[in-house]
Amino acid sequence: MQFTFDRPEEKPPLTEFDLINYETYEDYLDSLYNDLDRCYLQDTNMCRKIAEFGYRRDGNTFSRQEFEQKRKKVQFYLSPLKPNINASTGFRFGDAAQNALALRERANRTGIMTTIIFIKYGTSSYTASNDREISGYIDYAHSLIKKDWKKFFKENQPMYPDRYDLGFYNWKKDATVINDSLYYKTLMSPTKGLVFQNKFDRMLIVPDPFAIIPGQKTTRVRVRTKMYNNFVLIDHILRSRNRASSCIGQSHIALLAAGNGTLSTVVQLGRFHLHRKPHLLLCKLK
Repeated sequence: MQFTFDRPEEKPPLTEFDLINYETYEDYLDSLYNDLDRCYLQDTNMCRKIAEFGYRRDGNTFSRQEFEQKRKKVQFYLSPLKPNINASTGFRFGDAAQNALALRERANRTGIMTTIIFIKYGTSSYTASNDREISGYIDYAHSLIKKDWKKFFKENQPMYPDRYDLGFYNWKKDATVINDSLYYKTLMSPTKGLVFQNKFDRMLIVPDPFAIIPGQKTTRVRVRTKMYNNFVLIDHILRSRNRASSCIGQSHIALLAAGNGTLSTVVQLGRFHLHRKPHLLLCKLK
């Protein structure tokens, strides 16, 4: 079983670590008064109310909301390890886009490689029923953390780019958004247009379909799918290990065997023409 180490950046104050000893807010309040208080007041609720007002404590007494938030933060800090369960666990075969991403999920979760997904869908796609036409780039490794991909694999629910992903363009509204992600920084090159810089090895990935190569240790795969009008995967290797090579090799072989994708150069990606904003490289198939 894989595990992810997800520890908060800031360590909780030492005075808050004691909150882990109290299961409920009432238990916390009970620790703020003694037996003598109970003897005089003869009422547990009254003792708790006085403690909540801060009369039996040096410093501030946490409110119920503060107690729950701070205790949760301490609990999360003390238990940073959690099982890393793949969203595609149990997935067998489906659409070509699902098969391709299922093969890449483990490698993206473990940091062996990162995949940038280019998606274009619109009125000509069977998934579009609201007369929309949208293009965008998704950092797959980052999206696996932030979004629920189980519905994509288990319920055949398409995953679409939004304004919080690497790149987003709404063709109808002429709205453009470009963001940095957990693994990539977006840059504008005067000669190459939009490029992505990996934050770990600092290598540049060129999504331009007319580029001869997308970058070092990087391959481009176009997947023919019924879910989207255009679906391109840009794979960037982060760690050169035998298991990484094996993982990537198997995914490419599977795609080629199924006839769903072709590796590498722009010649194999088909014919493209650019929108009137070519610097965004939000391409549209002829």
